Amino acid sequence: DGVHEDILTNLAHLAELKVVSHTSVMQYRETKKTIQQIAAELHVAYVLEGSVRRAGNTVRVTGQLIRAGTDEHVWAQAYDRELKDIFAVQAALAVEIAGALQAAISPAQKNLLARVPTRVPAAYDLFLRARSLLNGYLPWDLDFAEKLRRAESLLRSAVELDPDFATAWSYLADLHAQIHFFGIDQTAERLALARTALDKAVHLAPDDPDVIRNRGAYYYHALRDYPRAEEEYRRLLSLQPNDGEAHRLLGLLMRRMKKSTEAGREFRRAYELDPGNFQNRISLLSHMVFAERRYNEAERLAALFAQQEEDPLGEFRTDQAWIPFLSRGATDKMAQLVKTVPPDQRSRPEYHDLQRTLARFQGDWTEMARLDAAQPRPWTNLVEAATVLAALGRTAEVRQLLADHPERLRTRLTLQPANVDLATELARTEALLGHGAEARRMVEQALAHLPAGGDDLDNSQLHQALAFVLAWTGDKEAALPEVAAGLRRPYGLNVHGLRVGPESAPLRGDPHFEALLNDPLNNAPLF
Repeated sequence: DGVHEDILTNLAHLAELKVVSHTSVMQYRETKKTIQQIAAELHVAYVLEGSVRRAGNTVRVTGQLIRAGTDEHVWAQAYDRELKDIFAVQAALAVEIAGALQAAISPAQKNLLARVPTRVPAAYDLFLRARSLLNGYLPWDLDFAEKLRRAESLLRSAVELDPDFATAWSYLADLHAQIHFFGIDQTAERLALARTALDKAVHLAPDDPDVIRNRGAYYYHALRDYPRAEEEYRRLLSLQPNDGEAHRLLGLLMRRMKKSTEAGREFRRAYELDPGNFQNRISLLSHMVFAERRYNEAERLAALFAQQEEDPLGEFRTDQAWIPFLSRGATDKMAQLVKTVPPDQRSRPEYHDLQRTLARFQGDWTEMARLDAAQPRPWTNLVEAATVLAALGRTAEVRQLLADHPERLRTRLTLQPANVDLATELARTEALLGHGAEARRMVEQALAHLPAGGDDLDNSQLHQALAFVLAWTGDKEAALPEVAAGLRRPYGLNVHGLRVGPESAPLRGDPHFEALLNDPLNNAPLF
């Protein structure tokens, strides 16, 4: 797998070639589809087919380049080498394929192809295992933190075997930064580990594309210095203009920098270059829905993605049911999805979440409360269940449910003072408990922790929390402008969600609130 990915990465260094990434093409490993079918699905003209076989310290790499339209074999070669020569084999493959396609190779690109990341095969093996783990993670996965820890252990072992392995050091720097960014460990010691690893990588190979990418990720995740991160990502794209992952990373950055139009452009480019990559699909679709509000286009795309999912509770099948509600308040798609889930899949947590979402869409708070009681929410989402009870007027149950929650959240916030998720959770908890001044203080404190240049995503989340706090502590006059602003902000509020959701129960019936919900501009495309 690692050699496969490196070969494609080498080809992606060539500016004249559009190369679909390892992540997208792995689905075809055992496929019975024809070359023509694969090429059509990936929007490419050529398919590189081959194999990598390893026996001890020797490796055999074979490859053949096929013109999809005619099924003609344009080039073929086999290499038998010692494992230590694998990088030379990968470079040779890229050069010969470029020649077969008559693609020009600049001197700078030749230098990139000729680089040898490590001369220690065991270190390379550990690095590939770590990279495989990181390729397969999503921040909302239940085992996300565990995957990062395992990858950290592998990368540490790799750089111990080869202290001059710049690429491994750069991945280790970003890994430490992500552990900080996602609230797993926000200590100064973790940031110091990230900085040390990055400094070693930059000292060893300042112009290596992987080092540039992970330096950008360090500025993004560790320091939240978004302008510096943008510089690095744009530098990377000047070297690899057809790097889908670099375009996606730049898109994620742009949406935090109040550049939603540019973010959408980068997400679309990432998807064009790497259409089978789950993260490219979900980034583009979520941006269409929550930032652009281009619901018709999003529905078409979700339907396409859902066709390619085998899991009856897959992400895009759920999205297919969500979007009609966000667009026009329709609940039929979600009801149909809940109804058609096979019986043997109904014990999964995802099915419970679908049932709860349907009850929410239908404004059935009693059913939401029943489902929460049948399968209590994780403590990190406890405020969701409490909000439903509060909307039903079951105040005593709210106090019982949230009794220990503020103390638990404060303990975690002491270790993670910039964690916006924890801050908004605590603010909402205090509001439901009737502690208005403390709830507002928590939001204001979290806003003060945002980076100097701002962060559009976190800012939106905190202002939504402020609207909640003001509404639930009786200050409708102050809450309504926050709601109005949230309805016109990318990644903000949705009129149909507000109309039926328990979060807005205190505002129901207010004529100004109802006017906001009935204004067509408040659910029209934003740009």
